[in-house]
Amino acid sequence: MATCYKELGEGEKQYIKIKKAIAAVPFYHGCTYTILRFHNETGRFEETISLVKEFTDAKVPDKEYSQLTEFLWQSPTADEEVIEYLADAGQETGNLKLIGWMRILNTYGSAKEEGQIGSAKVIASSKLAQLWLCHAINAGLDSPKAEEYVGRLEQLVSQYRTKDTSALWVAARAWAISLGVWYCLIGQHDDARALLTPSVKQAIQILSDDDPENDDAGLTDLQNALLAAGDAKNVITIAYALG
Repeated sequence: MATCYKELGEGEKQYIKIKKAIAAVPFYHGCTYTILRFHNETGRFEETISLVKEFTDAKVPDKEYSQLTEFLWQSPTADEEVIEYLADAGQETGNLKLIGWMRILNTYGSAKEEGQIGSAKVIASSKLAQLWLCHAINAGLDSPKAEEYVGRLEQLVSQYRTKDTSALWVAARAWAISLGVWYCLIGQHDDARALLTPSVKQAIQILSDDDPENDDAGLTDLQNALLAAGDAKNVITIAYALG
């Protein structure tokens, strides 16, 4: 019926039918995309804000991420105008950065970590890791919401792995370091050590080679790992070395 109204140019009646369809099958992506496009074309910004909040708060069954994340993952070819409109609504709800970073991972998730695209992918995923750590801490160490964010962080760490030789190593290590910080906070020190040790080893290797141009990167990586482990004394020492 909604398709018929579309063919007849009856946008409002199509919208009503689509709303009924998505009420029957919540979070159906085809209907969601049609609704977002209609919101964009008719200036129904407040309704889009409500939709973003609803998708952010709803968890995908048996998954550790939200319906908003799922929608972005499943919409690699979505109209950029609609995505921009969604981002504007995301800004109003505090989810603009999340939408942008998820969009990058959705589009370039399988790209090699080379050049501008690879750099964008690594930076987006590292920013997501830091964001989810902050959300988990703000939610409280023993809260269900914190467990949800940590689950997303653990999935990110297991999904994306960077070779030790990558020029983006320091940025990529933000995934493991963020999760390592969380494990330190909840007393899982062995798990934290397993995540932080590679950064320390890689930093020592970088500082031990004959290339002085990569020393800053090595010191930064070492500083990040020590900071996550709570070694404030050596963090300050490295900060002085970095100037």
